Amino acid sequence: MPILKGLTAVLAWLGRRGTRALALSVFIGLSLPQLAAYVKPFLGVLVFVMLLSSYLRTDPGAFVRHFKSPV
Repeated sequence: MPILKGLTAVLAWLGRRGTRALALSVFIGLSLPQLAAYVKPFLGVLVFVMLLSSYLRTDPGAFVRHFKSPV
């Protein structure tokens, strides 16, 4: 899955450079208020999904297989 590999690479980068990523996200949010306003309704769901996946330490392949065939 190329999307999951890209997401994994982005999350690994964020893990290595968390302080810079936080500063960058604040700067982007302040410089692009339209983007911040667009993402605001999804913020709670995104935080929940990220926390849930980190707490469960899910295997991305198993996660995708489950959603393709939930039964």
